[in-house]
Amino acid sequence: MCTTYNKIGSLTTLKLRLEENNIHDFKSLKEVIDFQKNYSTIRQQSISHHENLIEEEKNKLEIDLPTLTLAIEVQIQQTVQRLTSEIDKLKLRVLILKGDNSTNYFKKLNNNLSKWNYKRKIKRYENCFEPEVKISIRQYADQQIYFMVPWANRR
Repeated sequence: MCTTYNKIGSLTTLKLRLEENNIHDFKSLKEVIDFQKNYSTIRQQSISHHENLIEEEKNKLEIDLPTLTLAIEVQIQQTVQRLTSEIDKLKLRVLILKGDNSTNYFKKLNNNLSKWNYKRKIKRYENCFEPEVKISIRQYADQQIYFMVPWANRR
């Protein structure tokens, strides 16, 4: 029988190779041999565990996606309603100002400037209608993309 005082060369090489590949679970040769013997069982357990995790996430997404779709639809309706209401209010103000037939020059000038301003706001609302709707649902759309694209960056 011989006595070894330092690590054996093959064990040192094995540990270096494991560390190079960022494997720090094995501290002795016995642990490596045990892992080699139980590899198929450990591999199957790992596969089974990850299949369960994927199935859980799939079930969660099946619940979350319809909820998110409904939230997007509600947000779109609210935004469209709000913008339409604003446009209607501005059009009503323009009609009120058109009906005012004041003889005072300064009041006519003020009414004309106000009408011009209201018409400008109406055009701005009408031109920015769809972008406003898209902006209002951006947070939901980002979440939906997150759910639908499996390789999306997970935070």
